[in-house]
Amino acid sequence: MTTALITTGGTIGWSTGEQRMLSGDELTTNANVTFDSVTDLLAIPSWDLSITDVLTIVAAVLAAIDAGHQSVIVTHGTDTMEESAWLTDLLLGAERRATSRVIFTGAMRFSDDDDSDGPANLKYALNQAMQTQHSNQGAQIAFAGKLHAARWAGKIDASSLDAFASGSRPASSG
Repeated sequence: MTTALITTGGTIGWSTGEQRMLSGDELTTNANVTFDSVTDLLAIPSWDLSITDVLTIVAAVLAAIDAGHQSVIVTHGTDTMEESAWLTDLLLGAERRATSRVIFTGAMRFSDDDDSDGPANLKYALNQAMQTQHSNQGAQIAFAGKLHAARWAGKIDASSLDAFASGSRPASSG
């Protein structure tokens, strides 16, 4: 299974010490994971994304799937992650939905914090992406060891590491 990583900015990639966004290669090194392709698409805090930026993210996800990747993981800021994931879910279409996994993830703590949650969230997202039995799920959010369908996910706590919830709704959006 081929997996692509698309980075878009957010806390998961921000280094407070260096005052810059880390590259996707740096994120994968920190998490000790490997992707078949890494695309540094944007380096923007999610609260500052325009609709054009979000559509750029969607287009990159669709292009990665169309290029043959069965799984696409998008790192994203948490402030608007569920909105970007939901729009991606809406625009996947039946064929891409049936043949691929799209998972958004991020972090609540900066990349260079001693207890950063970004590496664990990225590892969890990759692990979930490799689960082939989960095809036809639509876009999802993998965060704090939980998987949420983009359709139902909401950020419920701006300070907790377990920032997202989807109630009793299933992880799939179908």
